Amino acid sequence: MLFDFITGVMKQYALDRSKIESGRAWLGLLKKITTIIFIFTVAFVLRSVDVFEQFYIKTILSAIIIAEAYSIIQNIYCFRTGQAVKEVDAVTFVLQKI
Repeated sequence: MLFDFITGVMKQYALDRSKIESGRAWLGLLKKITTIIFIFTVAFVLRSVDVFEQFYIKTILSAIIIAEAYSIIQNIYCFRTGQAVKEVDAVTFVLQKI
């Protein structure tokens, strides 16, 4: 998640430096923190009720890791080419499907 944040700032720097603002950065960090809280909450609940927690935890973590990797690759592409692409919030997409 840290690499996604860093590459996101790099992407924005390459596309439009005027849009790099501390408020947007804080919002992005808060979104990352809430994702981590979500993961730990689900893990805690599944462990508490003893319901196949290993399968679900691995599935959720795998989906979020793939979503973060997609976002990082997209950010690097934008940074290197200087071209904006349609942004998809992959983590939110994954969380909506759970």
